[in-house]
Amino acid sequence: MRIDHEVHKWLSIGSSLQGSYVMRDKAQDKLENALVTDPLVRPYNKDGTLNTELGNNVYNLLLNYQPGVYENRDNNFKVYVNPYIEVKPIKGLSILSRAGIWLNYSNNYRFDGIGSVNYTYANSEIAKAKITQNRTYGYQWDNVLTYNFKLFDDHDFTFTGVSAWKYDHVQNTAMDQTNISSNNFKWHNMKGDANTTATSSYTMSKSLGFIGRINYSYLGKYLFSASIRRDGASALYKDNRWNNFPAASVAWRISDERFMESTQSWLDNLKLRLGWGVTGSARIKAYSSESSLEEINMSLGGLPLGSYRYSQFITNPGLGWEKSYNTNIGLDFSLFGNRIDVTMDYYITRTDGVIWSVLLPSIYGTYRPGANNYKTNMNLCETENRGFELTANTRNIITKDFSWTSALTFAANKEKIAKLTGGTANNIANIDPESGTNTGYTLIIGQPINSFYNYKLDGVWQIGEEKDAAVFGKRPGDLKVNVPNMKRISEGVYVKANNDGTETQYDTNSKYSYSANDYQVVGHNSPDWTMGFQNGFRYKDFDLSVYTFFRWGQTINYNMLGWYQPNYFATNAAPSRTFPTYFNYWTPTNPSNDFPVMNYTASSSTMTGFTGLNYVDGSFFKLKNITLGYTLPKTLSKKLSIDKFRVYGTVTNLLVVSKSHLLKDYDPEMNGSLQYPLTKQLVVGLNVTF
Repeated sequence: MRIDHEVHKWLSIGSSLQGSYVMRDKAQDKLENALVTDPLVRPYNKDGTLNTELGNNVYNLLLNYQPGVYENRDNNFKVYVNPYIEVKPIKGLSILSRAGIWLNYSNNYRFDGIGSVNYTYANSEIAKAKITQNRTYGYQWDNVLTYNFKLFDDHDFTFTGVSAWKYDHVQNTAMDQTNISSNNFKWHNMKGDANTTATSSYTMSKSLGFIGRINYSYLGKYLFSASIRRDGASALYKDNRWNNFPAASVAWRISDERFMESTQSWLDNLKLRLGWGVTGSARIKAYSSESSLEEINMSLGGLPLGSYRYSQFITNPGLGWEKSYNTNIGLDFSLFGNRIDVTMDYYITRTDGVIWSVLLPSIYGTYRPGANNYKTNMNLCETENRGFELTANTRNIITKDFSWTSALTFAANKEKIAKLTGGTANNIANIDPESGTNTGYTLIIGQPINSFYNYKLDGVWQIGEEKDAAVFGKRPGDLKVNVPNMKRISEGVYVKANNDGTETQYDTNSKYSYSANDYQVVGHNSPDWTMGFQNGFRYKDFDLSVYTFFRWGQTINYNMLGWYQPNYFATNAAPSRTFPTYFNYWTPTNPSNDFPVMNYTASSSTMTGFTGLNYVDGSFFKLKNITLGYTLPKTLSKKLSIDKFRVYGTVTNLLVVSKSHLLKDYDPEMNGSLQYPLTKQLVVGLNVTF
C-alpha cells in the first residue's frame, strides 16, 4: 500500500506499507538418503508396517508421514513502513527526510516424535522438540538536501547533501526438550527440567554516513560528478570505525556534437563515461572486533566449578575497513529510433584489506576442548577484478497486432587474489567473517577467492600404463592423480622439480608417495561469464515471455560423486549406498576415466585422490522461465468495472543442459547441494486491477 499527498506546492508527505505473514510446513531434508536406497528393498514389511532396515545409513522417509510423528513448522511476520516528508521552500531547493522501519518476527517449531525418521535412526529412539524464535527490528533514517540552479543557461549545477543512519537489532532464543513421553505433547509441554535447555543471543549494530556530491552539466553534453562519503560502523574496533570514500566521474554525450549531425538519421544517442570511486565494507560478525569474558562450568574432582574464558573471536585492534577502488569506462548508444539500446562497461576493481576470519595457532589455547581454535578477523588479502558487462534491449518487430522485444545481459569477470597480507601463508582456509564457518574454499595467490584446493585427477590408469602407474604405487583401474611439477621422462620414469631448483627422479624402485602437498586448484565456484536472454512476444491480447540463462566456467562440489565407495557395495548385504546407473566405472573391457575400478578392498581413505572426485565442471544452460498470458480486451473489462484482467501460466526450470555428463538428471544451479532440489513447476495465476 502506498500513499502520496501534496499538502501544498512546497510540502509533500507520504508513506508505503508492506506486510506479509507466511506459514509453512516443511518435509525433512533427506533427499540423498532417498537417492541411495537399495532399489530391491521394500518400504513396507509383509505385515504392513514400515520397513526400517533399508541398509546402513539409509532412512525410510515414509516414517515421517505417519500421523502425529513429525512436524517442522515455520511462521514469519514481516512489516516494512517507509514514511517521508519533502519540503521545497524555494525554487531548485528540496529537503527530503525519509525513514525505513522494519519488523521481522519468525518462529520455527520442530518435532521429531516417537516413530519419526530421526527418532528411529539419529536420535537413539529419543523424541525431541525445539522452538526457535527470531526477532529483528531496525530503522534507517535518510535526509537528502538537493539544490539545483543554472548559470547563463549553459551551466547546470546540482548540489546534494545526505545523512544516513541505520540501526539493526536482532534477538534469538531457542528451547530444546528431549525424552518426550508422548507424541501428543509436541513442543507444548516443555517442563524446564534436566531434559530442557534454553539459549538466547542479542546483537545490535549501527552505522552512520554523510555524503556530499556535486553534479555539473555544460550544454547537456559535458557532464561531471564528484562526491565524498564518510561512514562509521559500530562493528569495527573503536579506533577504526570511520573512513572516507571519494568518487568522481565524467561523461561526454558525443551524439550532441555538431560533427555528429550526419548520423542523426540512425544514431539517437552516443555517450562515453569514465568513473573512479572508493567503496567500503565492514561485514563482520557483531561484537567479533572486541573480546569479552564468558562464564562456563568445568569439573574438578567430579564437582562443578565456575570458570571464565574469552569469546571465540580475539580482538584485532588493527582491523579496518575493506576498501574497493573502482575504475570504470562505459559506452551507451541507441540506434534506429531507439529500436536498439546498448550499455557497455569495462571495469577494474582492486579491493584492499579484504576481511576474513582466520584460525589462531593452538599456542593461544582452544575455545573448546578439541580442534576449536580461537579466531580473529584480519584485513587478510588484496584482490583484483577485471570484467566486462553488456546490456542490450531491442524492439525487433513493432506492429499494431504483433510485437517482439528482446533483452540481453552479459557479464564476464576475471578475479584473482593479488596479495595475502599480515604475514599469513599461502593456501589458507577461507572462513566466512559473519558466520565464522569454513566455506570450503581456499585463499591462494593468483586465484579467485572461491577456489577449490584438492587432488587434481587425470582420469584412471589404463591397461598399457602398468609401469607408469607402478611409480606411484598404483595399477590400472586406480585413480590417476596429477602431481604438480612432475614430468614423465620415459616409461616408468618420472622427474619432479623441487622448490630449491633441484630435481628428484622416481621409478619402480624409488616410488613416489602422494601427500597433501600435491593439492592443486581444481577450479573456482565463481563463473567466468553469465548471460541471460529474454524474448517477449505479443499478439493482440496474448503475450509470451521466454527467458534463458547461461552460467559458464564454474566448478561445483557435487556431493553425489563422492558416494562411489566400492567396498560398501561389495561387502554389505544391504548396501549402505547405491549410485546412479550412469556412473561409468573402469573395467578391463570398459576403459572409463570417470570412476576407478570397483575394488572391494578399497575405501575412501585408501583410494588416493578420492576427495577430488567431488569437483566437476558446473557450466550449464537453462530454459529458466516461460510465461503465457491473456489480457481481457479493455472494452470488455470496462463493462465489468475492471481496469485490467489478465490470466497467465508460468513454467520454470523446463530444460537444463549441463556441460559435464557427470551431472545427468541434476540441476547445477543447486551448486552441488542435494537439499530441497529445484523442480519443474507450473503456476497458474490471475492479475486483476480495479
